[in-house]
Amino acid sequence: MADFKLDKQRNKEALERIREFFLEETGTRLSDFKAQFYLDFMLEEIGEFVYEQALADCHALMTDKIEDLFLLEYKKKR
Repeated sequence: MADFKLDKQRNKEALERIREFFLEETGTRLSDFKAQFYLDFMLEEIGEFVYEQALADCHALMTDKIEDLFLLEYKKKR
């Protein structure tokens, strides 16, 4: 998978959430560098799974909506 980068605002929010998680769960305060390291690791290692699931969910939703359109067309012809 190609490099997955967050825009600056989303990256900042993700880092804040990672810091909060580590502080609440382990009592550890993470530096900016360490939080970014964990975020980069997660995006690299599990980002692909999240991306693929999002595509599958979107595909299922779009398929349902297209089927609804065909049903409308079918009802109109009757």
